[in-house]
This record gives sequence, C-alpha cells and structure tokens, in this order.
Amino acid sequence: MEQTPADETGIDYVTGIVQLRALPTEREAIQYTGDNLSEISEWSGNHVVVDGSDGKAKVATNMGLVDLAIDWWVFKGVIGEYYPVDPKVVKISYERVENETSSVGTETEV
Repeated sequence: MEQTPADETGIDYVTGIVQLRALPTEREAIQYTGDNLSEISEWSGNHVVVDGSDGKAKVATNMGLVDLAIDWWVFKGVIGEYYPVDPKVVKISYERVENETSSVGTETEV
C-alpha cells in the first residue's frame, strides 16, 4: 500500500482499501413522524423541506436533495451537514445521550 503525507485530518493518503474506526462523537438528531416537518425544518435551518416537484419531504445534504421517509431520522453531522438515517441504522449504531441542556427534538425512544 502506497502512502503520501497526512492531510489536515492526520490520516495519511493511501491507495487501496483500509480499515477505519469512527471516533466517538455525539450527534443531534430528530425523528421524522410525518407531522413534525416544520419543527425539523426550523431546527435544521431549512435543510429539510417539501419538494415542490413531487410533494415529498427532502433533506438538503452535501450530495443534493435526498428523500426523507416517515420514521427516518435527520442527523446533524460533525461539520454541520444534515442527512437522513434509516431507523434500523440508528437502532444498531447509536444510543441515547441523557443531557439536561439538550433542547433538540422530541421524546422519541431510540
């Protein structure tokens, strides 16, 4: 495997497949119920909208507009981006953080 000097992340550029482990981070997220679009839109700074062309809820991600299905979650990423996450992924990959100062979302059990 060929390496080049590290970028600002500290990870050397490599050619080929490597194994990476995610660092432990906390994320803000809210689950879409079908009735809370305005709350999610406000929280996300209007990154969640209804698309006028098809009437579906969409998340404005770094990769463009992505459909948001009922029961899916909207996550705020580590660099401030927003993206939808399947509830199955949330269930196996995340645990709720009890935080008295959090004002994000509603009381939905993960």
